[in-house]
Amino acid sequence: MPRMAGARIRLVVYIGGVGKVSVGLHPPSSPVTTTTTTTTLHFGHPLTFTLHVMEYLPQPGPILAPLHLLFFSTLLGAELYQSFVMTKVTFEVLPRSAFTTLQKRVFPLYFKGQTFLILVTAATAPPYSFASLAKSKAEWIPLVVAGITAVLNLVVYEPKTRKAMVERIHQGNLPLHHLPLPV
Repeated sequence: MPRMAGARIRLVVYIGGVGKVSVGLHPPSSPVTTTTTTTTLHFGHPLTFTLHVMEYLPQPGPILAPLHLLFFSTLLGAELYQSFVMTKVTFEVLPRSAFTTLQKRVFPLYFKGQTFLILVTAATAPPYSFASLAKSKAEWIPLVVAGITAVLNLVVYEPKTRKAMVERIHQGNLPLHHLPLPV
């Protein structure tokens, strides 16, 4: 069996009922997978050799936690700024046609950036990226919900909103006798 990166080998020798001798590297975390091979020889006393090959997740290093914080902060800041500052100010200051043109250009970029930042935030979750999120529902459910809504905004709602805004602009440019009568 080829040895993979992150693998640690431990040889455990059981000598009869006397006890065991363990040789090898023992990292503090528990292994992801363990392959065990056992051989017993009899020389007056049974001598059992057990070889454990343990696969560990690679250590990501100390950079993952600050990156996670950076990406999450960027995501939160962009959402708050877009929702409560930019949209409100531009709606109040710009004429409706300029506001609509600006939003047509900004929202696709905003939704793409939001989707990207959610994925990168999940990918940098310390200590083991996506595997760390699987440990607890409280950690992965908010990111899944945010991801689903971001993809829905990007794929479904943004194109429908863009189409409605364009139709509204065209209706505003038509003379009054071309508008449909309200029912």
